[in-house]
Amino acid sequence: MLKVILTHLVLYPSHHPHPQKVDCMLNVAMDAWTSPNSHAFVTVTIHYEEGGNPRTLLLDIMECAEAHTGVTLAVTLVKIFNNFGISDKVW
Repeated sequence: MLKVILTHLVLYPSHHPHPQKVDCMLNVAMDAWTSPNSHAFVTVTIHYEEGGNPRTLLLDIMECAEAHTGVTLAVTLVKIFNNFGISDKVW
């Protein structure tokens, strides 16, 4: 299943702007899990409204070197926000 998700992560659909160019605040959702072979992963999506239509974009799937502690998850989120240049757009 992860392989299928990653194929959608490579490129944004042409009808979606880069998250940095979205002209509104972004809502963030995150999910963390451990695979059957004991690898920890975090997925981050953003949600916003564009022209009255809800939009959802998968930002990243990252493997965590450590357990899913609050500190590890916070550091991961900050890295992702900084990579996409959206730190000022999330609450």
